[in-house]
Amino acid sequence: MAPTIFTTTSALLTAHRLRKGNSKSSPQSQSSASSNITSAPDQPWVQVGPAKDHLFVKLKELYWIGVRTELENILFTLKEWQASDYTDPIPLESEEDFVHGFDTFVDQVSQGTRDLAKRYAQEKQDIIDNRFWSRLNTYDNSLRERGKDIYANVASANIKLLLRQQVQMDNQGLLTPLLERRTKLLLQSAGFLDIEKLIEHRPPLDGWSFWRRPGVPQLAVSHYTRDSVPVFAAQHCSTCLSALRGSQYRASPVRDPKSDKEWTICDSCYFERFYSDPNIYKVHKHCILDTSITSAGGRKICRCDGTVRMDGSGKYLTLFPVREDHVHRIATKKGGLQCPLLSLGDMVAESKYDAMQTPLGKRVPLAEEKLIATMTAEQLAKYQKGQKKSSRKEAKLQTGVIPSLVDEDDRVGTEGKSAEVREAEADEDIPFFMKRYVDKYPFGNVHMALRVGPLVIENGVAHTKGGALITLREPATLSPSGQSPSPQPEHHSAYTVSEDVDRNVWSQSKRHRGRKRYKAIMKQVVGVPFTGVYTSELEESIVQSFITALSLPIDDIGLSRSQRDGLVNKVMTDMVDKVKRYLEPRVDIYLYSISQRLCDPSTKLRWSATKNNCQSFCDSLLDWQVFGQFIPFTNPQPVPSHISSTAVQPHPLYLVSFATRPTSYTRNRVKNKFDVPSGLTEEYLLKFRYGRHEESDIIDTLHEWWYDFGAFGGHLYENQELFPWDCTEAFGRYPTRCGDCNMAKHLLAFPFDSWSIISLHLCRDRYMYAPSNGAEEVMSDFAWFRNRLTLLHSQNLLLRMGAAMHRVGPFIDSTKWLHSAIDPTVDRLKLGGIHRAQPFSHTFDQGLYHQYFIAEWAIYEPAVRKRLYEELRDGRVRLKDVPAPRVVNESEKDRQQRELAHHVGSGTRYVAYGGIFAGAALGVDANMADSGLGACPHSAVMDGRVDGCTDIGDVSATDVDGDAGASGNCASCSNGCSSGGGGGCGGGGGCGGGGGCGGGGGCGGGG
Repeated sequence: MAPTIFTTTSALLTAHRLRKGNSKSSPQSQSSASSNITSAPDQPWVQVGPAKDHLFVKLKELYWIGVRTELENILFTLKEWQASDYTDPIPLESEEDFVHGFDTFVDQVSQGTRDLAKRYAQEKQDIIDNRFWSRLNTYDNSLRERGKDIYANVASANIKLLLRQQVQMDNQGLLTPLLERRTKLLLQSAGFLDIEKLIEHRPPLDGWSFWRRPGVPQLAVSHYTRDSVPVFAAQHCSTCLSALRGSQYRASPVRDPKSDKEWTICDSCYFERFYSDPNIYKVHKHCILDTSITSAGGRKICRCDGTVRMDGSGKYLTLFPVREDHVHRIATKKGGLQCPLLSLGDMVAESKYDAMQTPLGKRVPLAEEKLIATMTAEQLAKYQKGQKKSSRKEAKLQTGVIPSLVDEDDRVGTEGKSAEVREAEADEDIPFFMKRYVDKYPFGNVHMALRVGPLVIENGVAHTKGGALITLREPATLSPSGQSPSPQPEHHSAYTVSEDVDRNVWSQSKRHRGRKRYKAIMKQVVGVPFTGVYTSELEESIVQSFITALSLPIDDIGLSRSQRDGLVNKVMTDMVDKVKRYLEPRVDIYLYSISQRLCDPSTKLRWSATKNNCQSFCDSLLDWQVFGQFIPFTNPQPVPSHISSTAVQPHPLYLVSFATRPTSYTRNRVKNKFDVPSGLTEEYLLKFRYGRHEESDIIDTLHEWWYDFGAFGGHLYENQELFPWDCTEAFGRYPTRCGDCNMAKHLLAFPFDSWSIISLHLCRDRYMYAPSNGAEEVMSDFAWFRNRLTLLHSQNLLLRMGAAMHRVGPFIDSTKWLHSAIDPTVDRLKLGGIHRAQPFSHTFDQGLYHQYFIAEWAIYEPAVRKRLYEELRDGRVRLKDVPAPRVVNESEKDRQQRELAHHVGSGTRYVAYGGIFAGAALGVDANMADSGLGACPHSAVMDGRVDGCTDIGDVSATDVDGDAGASGNCASCSNGCSSGGGGGCGGGGGCGGGGGCGGGGGCGGGG
């Protein structure tokens, strides 16, 4: 039910490879027949009977087996957490949680504020087209337009106020004993009623260069020139000799103390040959500039006359990284000489770009690409004519000729296309019969399975009767030591549903449990168990059962294995019985719906390259009427009595649904600050549309922005170690910057992505995390314990927000439209997040040419890098709206100044509008308006509250629409606006008047 945005490309490639007899592909991706995409051992199946008679029963049997496995995993983890090393609370457990930062998401899914956003977009376009005043040709029209906005803003403010109150009322965690809190966190982590799409790694297939478009490589120094200038090239795996394009793994000195050779291992080789070796540790893809230039080398590279080379005591200075107070020669015109130190960033970019080229076309340096982009039509024609007359000589990077990265002059318009986009669209190696799939299904080369609680359902697996395979998932990796007394068996039960006339069910008792390598997870449905949505004595009884079981010697090595197993079985029998009674009403509805879809002849089970790929199959299993409502507001259809004896009608069925209709995807163009940009997960998966093969999963890819592109060598702010993004909002929509945020604010910037990434974290183990602080070893037991507990607390913060949504009726009413909307593209509003102020982090706003590969601040000292980054980030905060396309050779600073000086739209909705009188014209209740404003005027406008403003004190140096506020007091007048006015209350830049609320007479006049 997620968007139908996955391609069938990998399937077509498999079929082509098999026809050509190519047997070089990885075993994971190679199939025994063209009707599957995932290899598997050929094991015998036992027929059970027709699916209509047996499938629901067998699904439930397997489900409860999986639940028991999850409960046992939780019990032994909790037992291990009782050790003295883990009994003290971590910071998240001892802090008062202030849950805020959800305003933008609430506005994105609420009908009233989405209507306001549409009017805003229309008005902005009308101004551009010179139609604004002709449309608002009378005072009455202006008044009504303004009234609609006030009504939407006040309603939105009321909803946010109620949500804020509800989520803070739930902040009683510190009053609950620590052990009880941790038990609930572990039970939440099991996701007994969660539904997710599991996106697995698939290696690129042989024979089709289209699908082998390499990602950005890890660089290493190939050699040095006579002048000590480093020459960069892609680093290669010591095992398979392929270029490293994701994270790498290195052998610690402990593993081979006699060897001086530094072994670097790629992701694929590590997973195939070295997985879980404790003496091999992970290293993120990173920028190597700092380590490639020695102090003496930097002085030799720089030939600038005005550069100071010694300090007052006669000691040599280090010239790289570059200091701001050092004077280096800068090229002021085309062809001018420039200090090579300033061109090191360009060298890195050229080297990365060169290592990404395929053998299909000519190698055009980035500098030449940029030059072509600035040509007029006449110059371009002349250039192309010259190219035809003579073969182009291999271009070499000339320092001093290429414009410096630090000038910020290398960016082009956002409407332009990056190199990877242009290359993909121009690539003639894509067969004509595949181009339509590349366009229609942008996510490529991935395999997807559907997780329903502990069950995993997928198609396209070899030797499964050409149907749907149902297995158990691996429980979350939680144990600090990794030495659980109850290890998971290598084999488990499995079922398959064959696509024949009767849809027969087949069983396997000892199916091998293989290791999965996930690229991403897309959360579809968040279940209600242990979230606090409703009180249940049974829920508390389950928690107490765990606490009681901790006193039993279930891990006492003094007892025999049979004695310990007997104790565990007794505890588990009692616990599973309670959990059954707690979950069964909802489990029956979940599994009945899934089983009906699997039994339905219209649901295709057999994997097909063109008609039923694994993504389409997963979509077909989720009933939109059952799982489609964002917040469930109707009772689900009950399970027939002859199928289930459960008499309870559960409501709500689930907490939150991010499921979307299969046709909901559309190319998303972001034109203004109220448009919903693609989230982190969407952007990660869309890279596959252009044939880019990403070795790294989404978490490591997000890390690479900071380690490689940004050249920071790590993260700048707290919370980024597990959630590597900057949660600062662009365009002045929220005052809190990343670094000053708490975990709740950091997560709620991207609710869907945060939930999904937490699930992916819980599927990883410690070997998939790079050590911190330069350590050359795998994460310690205590660090692993803190990692897991931080993730569980983060998930609990999201669940608290979801539970608060259920208790606010106006919010539920405001989101009903998502389910009933005729246009399925509105479904993806649930998947969006903030406009990131983090520069170059949105796909539609990435730097191109050299800035696509490395940040402009990378050559400077670490402290300067951070300051320059924050200046660019804060500049995006000050912008009033999505900036116009970049002009070639226009610096980012000039671009921001241009936008601030000529901003279109910041005051459009307040021009000639009378303040609160317009609201009265539409029947907005005055008491509602007063109560909705709360203590801070930001809460009355969509541009943003403001959760960070908890009283009537100062909020920010800027008001709602980005203008400087005339007063720091949020409640200096009865209508909740500052006396000087702001865009939000009719004054300042918003109304053109300056006399308080409504601009004096309520008609746009001056005070």
